[in-house]
Amino acid sequence: MESTPNRQDSTKQKHAVIQQEHGAEEIPGLPSSPKAVDIELELVVVAESFDKLMEHKSIKKQRDKLNKKLNDLQKDFDKEKYKIEEELGIVTKTSSRLIKRISSKNLNKESTGIRSSSESVDILLAQRLLPVSQKFNEDKANLRKHYHEIIYTTLEKCIATSRDKQLKLLKEQHDSQVGGATKLIHAQVSLEFKDLNKKHKDKDELDRMKREKREEIVRKGVVEHERLSQQFDKKEKELKRQYEELLKRFEEERTRDFLKITRDHGRPISTVLDEVFEPVSLGGQLCKPHS
Repeated sequence: MESTPNRQDSTKQKHAVIQQEHGAEEIPGLPSSPKAVDIELELVVVAESFDKLMEHKSIKKQRDKLNKKLNDLQKDFDKEKYKIEEELGIVTKTSSRLIKRISSKNLNKESTGIRSSSESVDILLAQRLLPVSQKFNEDKANLRKHYHEIIYTTLEKCIATSRDKQLKLLKEQHDSQVGGATKLIHAQVSLEFKDLNKKHKDKDELDRMKREKREEIVRKGVVEHERLSQQFDKKEKELKRQYEELLKRFEEERTRDFLKITRDHGRPISTVLDEVFEPVSLGGQLCKPHS
């Protein structure tokens, strides 16, 4: 939760927030006291940020699972690739430029048409790696799509939980402010009655004065409660608006990430093959083991 100021802040910062939110006036007709100031000294409740919610432990847990499975998938692919290289009796360190020259047509051509023996081995290796690379690319995309759904479903729940928590906190603050104002009203009535008891000895006159004073203070209390209610409604509306904006960001990020997964999955297989060869400065030749 993003909140400022808190009760450890300096007195100057606290008064600055009070003046910004409520103005410098005191509760009408009520005594100035530390308790009156405390009513206003509440945390400013706002929506939690998208980035902070993305760091929630439940989402991090799913991301860690995804990264581990992607890493395991990469290891399995590397093992399969190495197995093919061993079967062909080669250690491939070909330049990526060579793979770019391999089209889907010449992958199916007979090796008798290849200009050099090194290119012949490259083509053979590419032919063997093609289905393996396709499966690897497919499995990786499916894995990312699966966890994309899990992560964003979890995030949506985190946003809903955060919204409920912040709205509850705002309501608790409002109730606390109303309770504080009510206590001040009772305190004011008690002080006024004590003063009247000292000044008026006639019982009928005293009762009349007390009744009028009570009605006056209660009226001012009603006005203060209405002010607090309007203030709460305004803050609640703003907080809900912030969470609506957060949900818009959520939808945008979810769509953007899914489109990225789809684009990566739809890349030409020649590009995928490109990534499984390690470019070295050997002029595109294969490093073959000595016989």
